[in-house]
Amino acid sequence: GVDPSPNMLSFATEKAAQAAMSDRVKFEVGDAQKLEGIADGSIDKVSMAFAIRNVPDRLKALKEIRRVTKGRPGSRICLLEFSLPPENTVLGWISGNFVRVFVPILGSLVSSHPEEYAYLASSIREFPQPTVFAGMIEEAGMKMVDTEHYAGGAVQLYIASSDHE
Repeated sequence: GVDPSPNMLSFATEKAAQAAMSDRVKFEVGDAQKLEGIADGSIDKVSMAFAIRNVPDRLKALKEIRRVTKGRPGSRICLLEFSLPPENTVLGWISGNFVRVFVPILGSLVSSHPEEYAYLASSIREFPQPTVFAGMIEEAGMKMVDTEHYAGGAVQLYIASSDHE
């Protein structure tokens, strides 16, 4: 696993040990936009949860993910991310206002770092709609397998294949 945060990697290492997987996974500090030290086609599966929206150059990161993922049937890239339902729906209007107004307010009430919740709200609002992001995945050279929608469309699971043929 790669993450820019040593604290997140420490947590991941503990979780891998609890699942008796320490001998099968490796964690290192890194940047999804430049996966240095990871050979082309050397990874079976990639998963990323609630993180791709924080990457400055998403297309560059997606191309790097494709580069390091094995290009064979069964190799999968799974990206879980927030998004807002379309604004022209009732749920979209409710969700958009909740994220814009209430998430920062709740953050200021429950956290000593309310700016993190303001960032969360803006990063969710600015993330592309599911069809647009799925297009970016394909632009990076992967094949979309499926997009699963959860929480009334507020969370998407993008499943892609990295078949290089």
